[in-house]
Amino acid sequence: MSQSCPELRFDRDAPRMEDKTKSELIDELVALRQRVASLEKLEIQYQQSEQALRGSEERFLLLLENVKDYAIFFLDPEGTIIRWGAGAEEILGYQEAEILGKSGSIIFTPEDIERGDDRKERIKALTEGRAENERWHVRKDGRRFWGSGIVTALRDESGQLQGLTKIMRDLTSRKLAEDERAQFLASEQEARAQAESANRMKDEFLATLSHELRSPLNAMLGWTSLLRTRKFDAATTARAIETIERNARAQAQLIEDLLDVSRIIRGQLRLKVRSTELLPVIESAIDTVRPAADAKSIQLQSLIDPTVGSVLGDPDRLQQVVWNLLTNAIKFTPKGGSVQVCLQHNNSQVEIIVSDTGQGIKADFLPYVFDRFRQADNSVSRSYSGLGLGLAIVRHLVELHGGAVRVESPGEAQGSTFIVSLPLMAVRLPVSDAENLPSAGGEVPFSCGTGLNGLRILVVDDDADTREILVRILETCGAEVMAVSSAPEAIAALEELKPDVLVSDIGLPQQDGYALIRSVRLLETEQGKIPAVALTAYARGEDREAALSAGFQSHLAKPVEPSELVAVVISVARRNRNI
Repeated sequence: MSQSCPELRFDRDAPRMEDKTKSELIDELVALRQRVASLEKLEIQYQQSEQALRGSEERFLLLLENVKDYAIFFLDPEGTIIRWGAGAEEILGYQEAEILGKSGSIIFTPEDIERGDDRKERIKALTEGRAENERWHVRKDGRRFWGSGIVTALRDESGQLQGLTKIMRDLTSRKLAEDERAQFLASEQEARAQAESANRMKDEFLATLSHELRSPLNAMLGWTSLLRTRKFDAATTARAIETIERNARAQAQLIEDLLDVSRIIRGQLRLKVRSTELLPVIESAIDTVRPAADAKSIQLQSLIDPTVGSVLGDPDRLQQVVWNLLTNAIKFTPKGGSVQVCLQHNNSQVEIIVSDTGQGIKADFLPYVFDRFRQADNSVSRSYSGLGLGLAIVRHLVELHGGAVRVESPGEAQGSTFIVSLPLMAVRLPVSDAENLPSAGGEVPFSCGTGLNGLRILVVDDDADTREILVRILETCGAEVMAVSSAPEAIAALEELKPDVLVSDIGLPQQDGYALIRSVRLLETEQGKIPAVALTAYARGEDREAALSAGFQSHLAKPVEPSELVAVVISVARRNRNI
């Protein structure tokens, strides 16, 4: 492009050429040549700039058409797409022909558009010259990707806005990896928090267990020491014995609860299911807890619907459910309060409702009432004893019966209500002889009768104190008792003394009770058929099965009620027709 020479103007008043000196004319000619040279130089610079601009535009077009890792496109100041690169086609899925003239908002997610994020990004680029972000975007096919983008305002040399350019990169893989790491970290933190919580609960439980086991021991050891060193009147002696017995039973109950929870955790708690009337179950549980209620002047009421039918269940375990709920209600009800038991129909369900006027349950603790090892107050200064296992056992036993248990409480000092729902039996089954036996649990009065008179019994136990009390119980009821401490001694006694019944521990030194009974059953003499009772602290269901499979006729768990021991010995002896 050529530059036109400036127009030469002649001033009428200017001196005419013929009036100028030769020197002046030469100066003007030199100045004119300098101006022409300057114009020629400008012409060359313009041509070079135009050539450089064309080269730059060509290189940019090559970049726009060949870069596939970045989406590069242009928008006008209003946000309409006016240029679309090959990388944009690759990443976003739109061909240039179908995207030109569309709003740049087309690649934003609906939720970002609803928040106005597309408009905010454009305004920031226009006002500040640049906007950066990382967010989810939408491809043509609707799939989302995580894009990192920069929007830049384009202005010419004079500062006039020409439009916007946007450069984006697909970082979905990196985003997913980061999210996965974040999720893993969150899971790890949650697992760590749960482990720390479990450790705290374990420590609190062990501290509580230590307290609950040591407290009864304190009373028991204290009274036994006093009884050994001093003489008391009959009333004080009776109170001492009663205290020792009560605390021993408390310890036994703690151990039973622990064993039940262990069975529950391992899925080994089994029910002896049969047709069960709930009225005697509830009455038996009420009789068991009545002394505790009377001691606190708590009014114990029962509202029983006599028309309620049978359920299919384990009467001993159902009695344990009711006993646990009643014991819990009495424990948390102050003196002079009341506890009520209700048995009623509810469509095809039967409901056992235990309500009290006790301290109630805080709303924030209600969801955790039936959790193992959870107590509303785990502090050293707590007012109530216990391990926090009873209600967890209740829930599991009820669920094993196909039922459900729930709790309601208006709040602190407003009492609590526990509702157990059990399915009614569709058909009433005939009552077997086994159902007429008294259910286990609670205190059984010690009555010998005459069933053991003249019966020879061999007791095998490695603990001297246990041997002594077993001998005393059985001899008190008329039996002739021999006691030994090991399996070899038992085999020798069988052959020499020929007892009528064998009562043996399982945990014996050198040779355990299972090996002993197998050896006995291999004897070719009449003593190989002797009826045998396993009396052991191994009290799990699988322990009972192992004892019966080994050759025992019956299995009793320590500690055993004297009446129960006598009854079982009489039963196995009668089966062998020895009495």
